[in-house]
Amino acid sequence: MILATDERLHLVGVAGADAGAVLGTALAIKVIAYVSVSQFAGVLIDDHHAAWPTGTAGG
Repeated sequence: MILATDERLHLVGVAGADAGAVLGTALAIKVIAYVSVSQFAGVLIDDHHAAWPTGTAGG
C-alpha cells in the first residue's frame, strides 16, 4: 500500500511533528504483517505439497 499525497497530508495533520514516527511505525507493522502472512502461507503450501505424489509418471 502506497500512501497517496492526501493521506500523507492527513497523517501530518493528525500526528503533527511526530508524523515520521507514526508513518514509520505503520510501515513496520505492515512489514511484520506481510512476513507473518507469508510464513503462514509457506507452511500451508509445504503441507499441501507434501501430500502430492512424488513418483514419476509411467514408471
